[in-house]
Amino acid sequence: MLYLAHIAKSENGFRYQTLEEHLESTAFLARRFSEKFEAPQWGYLAGLWHDLGKYSDQFQEKLKRITENKPDMHVDHSTYGAQRVWKSEKFGKIIAYAIAGHHSGLPDAIGEDSSIQFRLQKEVPHVNETCIPKEILSYPDLTTDFLIGWFRGLSDTKRAFAQSFFIRMIYSSLVDADFLDTEKFMDPQRYSKRSQFKKIPELRKIFIDEMEKFQNQKLSEGKEINKVRNEIYKACLGAAQQPQGIFSLTVPTGGGKTLSSLAFAFEHAIKYDLERIIYVIPYTSIIEQNAEVFKSILGNDAVIEHHSNYVEKDDDKEDEEARRVLASENWDAPIIVTTNVQFFESLFSNRTSRARKIHNIAKSVVILDEAQMIPADYLYPSMEVLRELSSHYGTTIVLCTATQPALNKRENFEGLENVREIISDPEKLAKDLKRVHEKYIGEIDDQTLGQKLASEKQVLCIVNSRRNAVDLYKALEDRSDKEGNYHLSALMCPVHRSKVLKEIRQRLKDGNTCRVVSTQLVEAGVDVDFPVVYRSLAGLDSIVQAAGRCNREGKLKYGDLFVYKPSKGIPAISDFRPRAEEAERIINQNCDGFLSLNSINDFFESYYWRKGNNLDKKEILIDFKEGLAKLDFPFKKISEKFHIIEDIQKPVFIPYDELAEDLINHLRYHVSIEILRKLQRYTVQIPERTIQQLQNAGYLEPFNDEFWTLTEIGRKEVYSENIGLTLDTPEFYQVETTIL
Repeated sequence: MLYLAHIAKSENGFRYQTLEEHLESTAFLARRFSEKFEAPQWGYLAGLWHDLGKYSDQFQEKLKRITENKPDMHVDHSTYGAQRVWKSEKFGKIIAYAIAGHHSGLPDAIGEDSSIQFRLQKEVPHVNETCIPKEILSYPDLTTDFLIGWFRGLSDTKRAFAQSFFIRMIYSSLVDADFLDTEKFMDPQRYSKRSQFKKIPELRKIFIDEMEKFQNQKLSEGKEINKVRNEIYKACLGAAQQPQGIFSLTVPTGGGKTLSSLAFAFEHAIKYDLERIIYVIPYTSIIEQNAEVFKSILGNDAVIEHHSNYVEKDDDKEDEEARRVLASENWDAPIIVTTNVQFFESLFSNRTSRARKIHNIAKSVVILDEAQMIPADYLYPSMEVLRELSSHYGTTIVLCTATQPALNKRENFEGLENVREIISDPEKLAKDLKRVHEKYIGEIDDQTLGQKLASEKQVLCIVNSRRNAVDLYKALEDRSDKEGNYHLSALMCPVHRSKVLKEIRQRLKDGNTCRVVSTQLVEAGVDVDFPVVYRSLAGLDSIVQAAGRCNREGKLKYGDLFVYKPSKGIPAISDFRPRAEEAERIINQNCDGFLSLNSINDFFESYYWRKGNNLDKKEILIDFKEGLAKLDFPFKKISEKFHIIEDIQKPVFIPYDELAEDLINHLRYHVSIEILRKLQRYTVQIPERTIQQLQNAGYLEPFNDEFWTLTEIGRKEVYSENIGLTLDTPEFYQVETTIL
């Protein structure tokens, strides 16, 4: 009897993939993936046995029904292979997790019917092993020496995490291998679009050549700031020759750290034969901006964006877009630009769609831009995964920021060890690039602040919440000539914000009146240069980012940064209040120099000490540790707990102009990647729980069962040219979300 793995329809009837062919091909791919972390036999065996349950009469009957056009039937084909490897190998439970969950998700050890405990005792369809080729049942010995070396000397907490993460990496290798081989048979046209990217060596040459031209052109201008930026660039090139591990790059805002860190990554990848560069950004508001910078140098086909606004759909008519979508599934591309949410949640997810990519983080350079934005509630598990990637999976980590978040190990803080700073003297660099005088002016109300802003010709004020931005903008409007007054927040769609920012930059350039009230969105890499900046009291890292919008290009000897405490208090949302309180303490101790590196280090040390056990608020590391003795790890439970963004936001299309209206109308009749990507520039993120409220009011219209757009009356009633989306509900004025 010929045993089959898959059946696909064809023009002439049906095509068939034998089970033996699928098992061997999947095993080969999984071995190649797991070779990157010294475990080729483990990946090979997982691939070889993952579908052994298909050697049952019930599963073959299931496939036969396809050719006979009969109703489908469910057959458990994954449990048998998990049971066999568990019985055959001392450490077979590691592979059993991967095999049991290769369709349904990495399971918990104990609990419901999907758990490993249940699956390993479950009755499954009978498999006659005499029908399985000997080449399939014979397998290589599983080398464990490297694992013993990895885990020796670790604390129970670290050993438990390391063991669970090894399971996760085997799982990822298997899942991606299975997806790819199945796709190759079932949809060869789709499969053919994968991996059509330039490799790192070719991209490195393009990048370095362009950067050398850029640096020389900037140096020829004779500005001191460009000399400093060139020194930073050279320091990154030099540090790239050091051994792999964890690096920090401490560069003040405006020092050119984005491209300099990418230069480090390219040189380091060449030195150690690494496969990709993963650039992790905390803000959706600038991820496309950074991706476009990279694309302008490297070409559109070299950079993959993968974030919460990225639409994971395929369309055979759009080859280039389809390649990008396919690469976002498993990050099989040389340059990935993603977000904290996508990166860290994938590393803790049990879902196949998210977990399949993580084996491709091995043998990579990971740049964490604005590293201080790693969510504090998940800091300990996030640091543990960075430690594990750098220690055992050939991954180099770069913590890139103007405000290093004191992640080094110290007494009473389980931080990172052996972090190497790329800049030889960060304090001197900070002094060389200092362009502002900072001053704390104490408590102030909106009316008085509005008057102060109205008295300035060019001024930026950054506040902590959307509501405060609206209220202060209105106070400013009441006290000044309205020409030159602007509001910025994420309640304006990106096209609207871009239009406003263009006007702002032009007025600044021409020396005209320009007063801007913004949420912290403007701190997210937005290139503006004001002589005066006001910042509502916040974490010291946010205040430093605000300083980066003041005298950015050094046109003045010093700009003025005024930090104030709003009379209404600091919003009691997320960690805004405790961060602001720690900043106020440090400001009061260092009135004349609270932006120094020592102050920033003091801020983070105190803030993390204050958080204490809440640096692992969901007790994720404790969950792993409790299962250490028997490798009983709660993968599904942890996946459900590790959510950086608890309040789900949904994109709503804003018919802001004729192009947006045209795109929305086209989307009603044809869902297209090209249209969806263009419409990203016309979206506002809305809390999921208020969608129905807007719809009931007639302001929001659903279509195609998955999209929402403002209606004509909604565009008139709740979308303002000055403010953007407005609605008198608290959800719309929560603290600005900056970590999506």
